[in-house]
Amino acid sequence: MAGQAAHQGLVNVLLLTGVLSLSLGIMNLLPLPAFDGGQILIIAAESVRKEPFRIKVYQTVNTVGLAMVLALAAIATYQDILRLIK
Repeated sequence: MAGQAAHQGLVNVLLLTGVLSLSLGIMNLLPLPAFDGGQILIIAAESVRKEPFRIKVYQTVNTVGLAMVLALAAIATYQDILRLIK
């Protein structure tokens, strides 16, 4: 896509860069512990609770979050492979 945008001019390259940056920013705000949105969610939960979580809770939440991110990546990769096969 970058090559196609480059052939169409600088404006299209800048638009593609902006869309990619916006997409990355939105993805980063997902409420999964591996992303910033997850950290915001944990801080909000601690604020409501009025005390920090134990280390074990952080470890469990981050492990589950990482598993979710890896599962999402695996599903996306699987879908891409199926699309290439068809």
